Amino acid sequence: MLGADDLTRITAASVVYGAGSALAYPALLALAIDRADPQRPGTAMATFSMAYQVGTAFGAPLSGALIEGFGFAAMFLGAIGSIVAGLGILAARWQSINRSAAPV
Repeated sequence: MLGADDLTRITAASVVYGAGSALAYPALLALAIDRADPQRPGTAMATFSMAYQVGTAFGAPLSGALIEGFGFAAMFLGAIGSIVAGLGILAARWQSINRSAAPV
């Protein structure tokens, strides 16, 4: 079954989604600060926080448009596509991203 058809499954999906968000945001923020200029960690934090919110601001209406035009399956495929694209960019730039943090 691909869909949640009762309250228990919807609740379980919500817990998984909430746990994923609770784990991803601090990990990504720590990565951004770790890779930033050690003299300016606040700039990295502010830039990351703003980009995260801008992503939501653009992603939500785009998801709604995909649902309206093509249905829920297209929205989920679009979300998966954006994740795959992000992972592709990460893989392509891994050598420049995966460097040891500068000493403080």
